[in-house]
Amino acid sequence: MFSKIDIPASAIRFLTLTCYFLPFVFYFSTCVDGIGKSAYNKADAIANEKEKILVEKKDVIKAAANAVVDNVSVTDSSFVLTSETLEMLENSGDDWYLTPTFTSLSAMGVVFAFENSFGPIIVVISFFLSLITFLLWRFFSRKGIGIYIISANVLTMLAFAIMCWLSNITLLYGAYMVLFLLLVQLLTEIQKRKKINSNF
Repeated sequence: MFSKIDIPASAIRFLTLTCYFLPFVFYFSTCVDGIGKSAYNKADAIANEKEKILVEKKDVIKAAANAVVDNVSVTDSSFVLTSETLEMLENSGDDWYLTPTFTSLSAMGVVFAFENSFGPIIVVISFFLSLITFLLWRFFSRKGIGIYIISANVLTMLAFAIMCWLSNITLLYGAYMVLFLLLVQLLTEIQKRKKINSNF
């Protein structure tokens, strides 16, 4: 039964699919003075959070200055430019998490919350190619088109990585793992084809 199934290759294809649900890109959304702001890298996220804190600080001082309260004195030092969110962004924004957090999106999250429409299209194509490769590999293997499908998937992920690099978007380990596993699949399939061709 198991002799007909290539267990390691099947496992790699399944593992590739699961990586689309790992943290894929950095993402942090905050509301600054009633305006939603999204950040796709740590530096922008910290800048947005500092801006939010400054706006809140001005609002607190303004509200206190307008209030008629006895024995109340508000100074700049009464509202420190810090918050738990800012500290987390500065200290633990690069940690590895098994699931997406408030500072990251999975590949599926990219489809719904990304700064341009090209990125989600690429991710959907890549996920679809990985899915049909996993489900229909026997058919593709018999037809000899598996290499072309995996190559197309590698190119889509490379295009996504280049687009992120040009747009100053931080890729997280999920995206790197997908690309790595796709390359492993491609090299493995090329070696198999070479062995098959050499036997004829």
